[in-house]
Amino acid sequence: MVAPVAGVREFVLGPEHGRLVRHHDLPQHLDDVRRRVGRRSGQRAVLRDDRGVAAANGNTALAEVLAPRPAPTSPSHTFSQTTAGAFHGKGIGDLVARDDSDGHLYEWAGLGDGSFTARADLTAGWGPFSQTVAGDFRGSGHADLMAREDATGNLYMWPGNGDGTFAGRVLVTDGWGPFSQTVAGTFRDTGRADLIARNDTYGVLDEWMNTGGASFSHAFRLTDGW
Repeated sequence: MVAPVAGVREFVLGPEHGRLVRHHDLPQHLDDVRRRVGRRSGQRAVLRDDRGVAAANGNTALAEVLAPRPAPTSPSHTFSQTTAGAFHGKGIGDLVARDDSDGHLYEWAGLGDGSFTARADLTAGWGPFSQTVAGDFRGSGHADLMAREDATGNLYMWPGNGDGTFAGRVLVTDGWGPFSQTVAGTFRDTGRADLIARNDTYGVLDEWMNTGGASFSHAFRLTDGW
């Protein structure tokens, strides 16, 4: 005898069968019952709970009690803050990303054929940063890193050394808290990367022209409705 199934009082098929199955009579292989009931979808079926309340669709209700739907699961996000740039000065793109489980920032050096080396640990303590972007902000021929410190809203740059390592951070600007969707690119053919970001307060897209290294112009409005 199998243990009672919680919540199931009785299951009644159509009158042409005249069969009553109570919870203590359910067979050992409950999945077999679920499959047999599912094939009788054209018949009248009633499932009553312990309060005597009948479910509108006995077939579905019985199946869900005997084989409950699995709880939805959230995907496991291991890496974030992914960006790319030629950090080794070879004109080949490398990858950088944060491991959210430990807050370390890692680099995968590009090999020039679409593959990458094993990851190298760049630094710990990247958990408080977001809006991570890469670009050649100084016209040096290799990429630098920028990121926002979320607690202060400050935007910092880490100048690339051309060998996959970086110098100490330099403050670019404060007040970056309201901005997201930050990207970098040489939008004005100056040989230095500019910045574009969305102002989340107003939904507008702004550009900051690079005037040299960690210096940028005031924001230029590109468009609203972003």
